Amino acid sequence: ANQLVNFSLHQTTLREPPTPFISEISHRSEIAAMEARVSAAKAALRAVKGSRLPSINAFGSYQHDEGWKRPGNGNNWIAGISVDLNLFDGHRITSQVLKAQTDLLIAQEELRKLQLNIALDIEQAKLTYERAKQRINVTIKSNEQAEESAQLSRARFEQGVILSSDLINIETRLIETNMRRAIALADEQIALADLNRALGYSPLSSIEIP
Repeated sequence: ANQLVNFSLHQTTLREPPTPFISEISHRSEIAAMEARVSAAKAALRAVKGSRLPSINAFGSYQHDEGWKRPGNGNNWIAGISVDLNLFDGHRITSQVLKAQTDLLIAQEELRKLQLNIALDIEQAKLTYERAKQRINVTIKSNEQAEESAQLSRARFEQGVILSSDLINIETRLIETNMRRAIALADEQIALADLNRALGYSPLSSIEIP
């Protein structure tokens, strides 16, 4: 008797992302956007604080006078420094500084929470992928055992040792192990694509075309 169903099974077609898994979160666009927001908040705080400082201005001038009654000339130099200090602004700048500090703290806290959430997302995706690979190893061993049993049963059937119903049952178990192996391979591909997503890589860019 011939094998009832022949499955064509292939190994993974997605490349594994670079390691280490957990520390590689800089590729996520959300991280880049939030880091840019923190940088902008820091710049805004520096600008507001700078408006409280005195402004120092230097000035200078030169004048040349030519005499009209007597021969001769005169050169005059004027130079100096002016300091502008805002003694009272109705606490406007103080309130602006407090607001800028609050905006910075909020942005930094949101960045911290985002980093933690992404790290958790990566860790969960990694665990799912590792479990999927383990299931493949189990299904491969089970499939190999079922294949050996089927080959032995076919030989015994040809010798008339076992009934056709017994062979059908064995072939059915082989088909089931083939299906479980195929499902395990598909699950691994899905888990690997999700891990690439969690790390910020495009799953499609990791596909190897044979």
